[in-house]
Amino acid sequence: GNSTLGFWKYNIAADAWEQLPDVPEGPSGKQVKGGNDMVYLVKNDTGYVYLMKGYKTEFYRFNTLSEQWEAMPNVPYGTRDKYKRGSWLAYDGDQTIFAHQANYYNRGADEHYMFKYDARGDTWFSEGLHGMPLYGLHGGRIRKKKSKDGSEAAYYEGMLFALKGGNTQQFWQYVVAADSWVEIDTMPNYGSSGRKRRVKYGADLVSLGGGAFFALKGNKTDEAWTYLWPLAYGA
Repeated sequence: GNSTLGFWKYNIAADAWEQLPDVPEGPSGKQVKGGNDMVYLVKNDTGYVYLMKGYKTEFYRFNTLSEQWEAMPNVPYGTRDKYKRGSWLAYDGDQTIFAHQANYYNRGADEHYMFKYDARGDTWFSEGLHGMPLYGLHGGRIRKKKSKDGSEAAYYEGMLFALKGGNTQQFWQYVVAADSWVEIDTMPNYGSSGRKRRVKYGADLVSLGGGAFFALKGNKTDEAWTYLWPLAYGA
């Protein structure tokens, strides 16, 4: 990131980093910065890292065996062909990658744009999905807020869980089978930093499994949070 093409891997056992072939410049000639994201999956016994390069709509995958990049079909888009900060990818562990386009939204539906990719056929579905809604809780009342920097998502058991980012507390759940969103428990304003901070740049979200998620709030804090999905514990 940060306007570079550098790509690295971390060897956990050796506690060491190794530089890999650079991300391709591609037709846009742009380097990697805000709007990028990656997911890892295994296909035909080969591990691949799928990369949404960000800024425009370039989409690549990195073959971890041959250590080569391949250009894939560009990511679809809504009103503009740009993927800004807060855009993300999420993988369902089977055959589908979800791509959320932050900042831009469907004015007729008051929702962001979201698309899905068939990892088996390596093609994008022609029809988009319902994206994260604009209206949600903010400052104790319902307000219209766009998804921006700090937005992230993770998959668990047929659902996506997503932070909206953009200096909000909003936390959303997307049910894949119903293609629908619902707002759930908001990220608290106050944490270990003792300062009022909402989710912004530097935030992240990962699934631990079993309905547990770890989140970083970002926004110039080192706050780390855990979210427990109630249905996983019989609540």
